[in-house]
Amino acid sequence: MKKKNTALLASLVLSSLATSLSSAEQITKDSLLDICPKVKIEKREIPSGALSIEINVPADETRLERLFQAWFVISGEDGKLALRLPVRIFEIEDVKRIYILGDREMLRNASIELDCKWPEPGRSSLDTLVLDLPSLLSLQADLAEQARAVPWGPEQDGVRIRLVSLGEGFRVGKPIPFRLEMKNVSDRVLGYDDQGVGSNNSFKVENGKGEEIPYIGGSSQTLGGGRPLKPGQTVELVGHFDVTDDYLVNEPGTYRVRFRGAGPAFGKVRFPESNVVEVQVGEGRPDPVRKAAGRLIDILPEDRWEIALYGSEIHLLCIRTRLKRDAYLISLLMEEKKLSGRQLKEYEFVGESNGRFVYIRESPAGDEIDKEWDGHRKAILTALEIIP
Repeated sequence: MKKKNTALLASLVLSSLATSLSSAEQITKDSLLDICPKVKIEKREIPSGALSIEINVPADETRLERLFQAWFVISGEDGKLALRLPVRIFEIEDVKRIYILGDREMLRNASIELDCKWPEPGRSSLDTLVLDLPSLLSLQADLAEQARAVPWGPEQDGVRIRLVSLGEGFRVGKPIPFRLEMKNVSDRVLGYDDQGVGSNNSFKVENGKGEEIPYIGGSSQTLGGGRPLKPGQTVELVGHFDVTDDYLVNEPGTYRVRFRGAGPAFGKVRFPESNVVEVQVGEGRPDPVRKAAGRLIDILPEDRWEIALYGSEIHLLCIRTRLKRDAYLISLLMEEKKLSGRQLKEYEFVGESNGRFVYIRESPAGDEIDKEWDGHRKAILTALEIIP
């Protein structure tokens, strides 16, 4: 699977402190007010679809008066520790404040550990308070309700596929995450292999006019193997997929997304297509590299040319035969700072575009590429509004 399928931490304000924790008291929504009635937890959704969480502990909250360290903890689906990071505590007007920013998928297995131990014998307070975020923020209920409302795709070979949007309030230039699930609706154990699912143009993305959005994810090799799927069992094929990583979503509007389906690889069942999910994307600021890619797509020759993005680099690739050695490649590097040293030996500086320094590398030489795309250098510079 590609590394982008791994759920990422959206943002944390971190400190460099580290300490070990004693046995903890688990606090849920029902028990928090009974134990620490003055603690306030606020949840707000931000335009990207992530959640902003603010935990406020007043100075006169006696059971937490010794609070000096906090930890952000994520557990795996099996309950085992997956991630544990220190979180900075801000002191603002007699209130100790903790900020967390993350998406719902990440926070559904998350908690906050508050270390409150008194070093002096005889002093009493909570040793460690564990705030169960899904319970406190009703995240489990929100996710379950969201999933129940999403229909499954058509049945094929005893399985169904479902695509679920992980948020709302999406904007241009910000992530648009999804989760892809599969369920065994047969009465027998099935074998499946999910390698390649979620990569190599696995999804179809259309705008409100029904036009297919260009794929910019390039090609990738994958590894995998057969796995069993029990009757009635549901598995995540892709836990977190940001559609903007692989598709050029540069304009606001309505978008419809679905999984195309895939072959069995080393499994025994094919993956059928999923349901269609419709999302609304609001105004925003597209990434300069993606904005440039949108301009280049409009001038690419229709025959045999493809485009792919790798960070700040745009690849324009001409697939002439099945052999890699016969391919023509134009690499455009768009950097915030000028290159220096060895990098300049590989790239040629051609100018600035959208506040980025633009460099080009051609393989083979430009004269050869002109045989496939006559006047390609001039066309590229004009599209990016670069004056040579």
